[in-house]
Amino acid sequence: MTGIAATHHRRPLRHRLIMLMVTVVTTILLITVVAFMTLIFQLLSGERDERLTAALATTGEYTDVTLQIVDSSGRTRSILQIQGRGGPAAPTAEAAAAAVQAAHPITVTGPDGAWRLAARPQPDGTWLLAGQPIDGERRLHDRLALIWCGTVLVILLVTAGLTRHLIRYGLRPLTAVADEATRIHAGDLTRRLPAATSDEIGQLAAAVNGMLDRVQTALHERQQADERLRRFVDDAGHELRTPVTAIRGWADLYRRGAIPDSEIPTAMRRIRQETERVGSLVDQLLQLASLDQPTGGPGRQETRRTVDLAEIVRDAVLDARAVDADRPITADLPPTGTGLVRGDAMALHQVVANLLANVRAHTPPGTAARLHLQRQVAGGDRIVLRVADDGPGVPAEVRDRVFDRFFRVDPARAHRDSSGAGLGLSIVAAIVADHGGDIRAEPGDGFTVRISLPAARPASAR
Repeated sequence: MTGIAATHHRRPLRHRLIMLMVTVVTTILLITVVAFMTLIFQLLSGERDERLTAALATTGEYTDVTLQIVDSSGRTRSILQIQGRGGPAAPTAEAAAAAVQAAHPITVTGPDGAWRLAARPQPDGTWLLAGQPIDGERRLHDRLALIWCGTVLVILLVTAGLTRHLIRYGLRPLTAVADEATRIHAGDLTRRLPAATSDEIGQLAAAVNGMLDRVQTALHERQQADERLRRFVDDAGHELRTPVTAIRGWADLYRRGAIPDSEIPTAMRRIRQETERVGSLVDQLLQLASLDQPTGGPGRQETRRTVDLAEIVRDAVLDARAVDADRPITADLPPTGTGLVRGDAMALHQVVANLLANVRAHTPPGTAARLHLQRQVAGGDRIVLRVADDGPGVPAEVRDRVFDRFFRVDPARAHRDSSGAGLGLSIVAAIVADHGGDIRAEPGDGFTVRISLPAARPASAR
């Protein structure tokens, strides 16, 4: 049975459907033919028995039934009426005796064929016997059965042909789906299944297309993530290689005694500077790795409080003025309590500090910086911070890449400290995203960064 079932399931679907349809139609036709032939046979038998019974009651009248009188043993006393074959009603004495003993019409077989007999007792102790041959009825029954068998065979052939045509036509969309799926399986994920119809096949194709869209998107995102990781590792290795090479070079010179005593403090200072640079880079990488964790990771939600971003910006501006007193920095801030956001105060302070440090590093001395903070209700309650400078700006073609990790604009734009690893703005973007905000570089003169964060309601309003 297992082998038969396996062979059945290996057959094409259209063949299985044709076999199923032919089997169902054959079963219905057989049941219909058997029921019809049985009904015809019963109707003919019932009508014949009624004629026999009527003939027994209408002795002397014209009838097509043969009548004879027999005794209880079945011997003929007289023949009252002869029809049909010209003989007695019963073909044999034994048949007559059997009809006398039966309480209902019976069928008997004699030398000249089959007869249907019925008997009725007479007042003188004899029996009136009525008989009629039934070979003609049987031949009619056989001819009807043969006609029905031929009709059934023709119907089955026509049904099989029509079913094959209809199934082939109905399965055409499924065949197209299967062919397209085969091409997709070969590796072309850009192809899609035809889903022009609204039936079950169209719904299946639409569902598979949706799944393919998600798979292709996931693969594309994975490829992009792999590419970003590769570039990140390459850039990190490059950034670490420079200070490590410098430290190794000074150490080798000192080990060989190639550094005069008067230059040893300079060598130690350079080793310490490069070590601090490595440490700073590692700290930045660790911070980015921490920010790459899903939002709400361990230890981050505990530091989230409702803070006034205006106060954070004010403190960062004071720090920047202390570092570079010759640089004019202006801050347009709303009243206290109107720039509330929910977040980590230290991380948000780092955002503003990094943006101001970026201004110092990439604009000439004395270049003005402007900070503007406001609350925008239209399109969602948001706190928007803009940090702009009057420096040389960023080319439009790379403006969208300034937040990429290790990305640097043309070194000619750097006016002071160009030794950064290109992670400052990447950390800013990661912190903003971690707080549910968005960041972008806006077009215009100089360089303008726009940050939007969800506004928080005051504690008294909650």
